[in-house]
Amino acid sequence: RKGHGGPTHPPGSVEVRDHPAGDAFASVSGAPQRHARCAPPGMCWRRIALSLLIPLLLAAGREPVSPLPPPPPQDPLRVELGRKLFYDTRLSRDHAISCGTCHELGGIDGRPVAIGAAGRAGTRNTPTVMNSSLNPILFWDGRARSLEEQVSGPLLNPLEMDSDWELVLGRLHADAAYLEAFQAIFDSAPTIESVSAAIAAYERTLVLQDTCFDRFLVGDTGAISPAARAGYAL
Repeated sequence: RKGHGGPTHPPGSVEVRDHPAGDAFASVSGAPQRHARCAPPGMCWRRIALSLLIPLLLAAGREPVSPLPPPPPQDPLRVELGRKLFYDTRLSRDHAISCGTCHELGGIDGRPVAIGAAGRAGTRNTPTVMNSSLNPILFWDGRARSLEEQVSGPLLNPLEMDSDWELVLGRLHADAAYLEAFQAIFDSAPTIESVSAAIAAYERTLVLQDTCFDRFLVGDTGAISPAARAGYAL
């Protein structure tokens, strides 16, 4: 990283260490490269391996990336239930925000940091939900391993939705339409597991398809600008 100091290392050596700012940094052949903090063991090494593998693939004339696959089939009723929950402000303590408040259309809110319940500012900016089903880990620090596990994070965070599962389930149980939907789809009243599963099912449909870059990867060289092509080559 520009301006990042520290000792140099022989070519081909790899050092992973913690930066005071809280991110993990890797130096490969003496060139510092920033990597997101990898909470799960082995994730930093996977990133380093990719950083070494991609140039080899390019040198061999092989494309290191390919268009995203279509999302796996989902139960449409479960997806629709998850969509309703995703945009339901009753999941927050003060009825003010929903998942969709920060993730507009599955994207981001464009703020430096997210604004949660009671107008409290968070500590990080909002990551996109688009294509998140393809991520091996979730959150900026990688602490969640699945979309289902991820649901509890913002819901319980006092700087985000500031809620708790007892409160959320109580509100859903008091809604006849939700009770009917959960009974039809999950054969039970709303639970932590079924609410998380429904929201995750909706999020798995949020995959960008047939983008300009996708078309470029399958041979349409005019799909992206010359500047974009040059940037990709770099």
